[in-house]
Amino acid sequence: LDSTTVGEVLGEALRAALRMIPQLRVTPRSLAFAFRYKTMRAREIGRLVSAASVLEGSVRQAGRQLRVSVQLINVADGQTLWSERFDRSSGTRQQGGVACVAPPRL
Repeated sequence: LDSTTVGEVLGEALRAALRMIPQLRVTPRSLAFAFRYKTMRAREIGRLVSAASVLEGSVRQAGRQLRVSVQLINVADGQTLWSERFDRSSGTRQQGGVACVAPPRL
């Protein structure tokens, strides 16, 4: 799998996990993907969709090594509320680890 596909799979797993937290309002996938290739900052997107915070992330691949970076941005002031980096071998089946780790820390 390429890093774009891995990113989509991880993003959907994380969105599903976040939807399980009753206090969070998670935008529909179609709305989130509408901003996928835009050159807008997280704060701008958050304002457009009336969100208090925006979750953004990236997936980088070098050979068999994957690095997933995720951060939660406060729309009001642009401050990072939470961030985490995950390094994994792409041959392992630990990709769901991002979704399992993020919600409890939020």
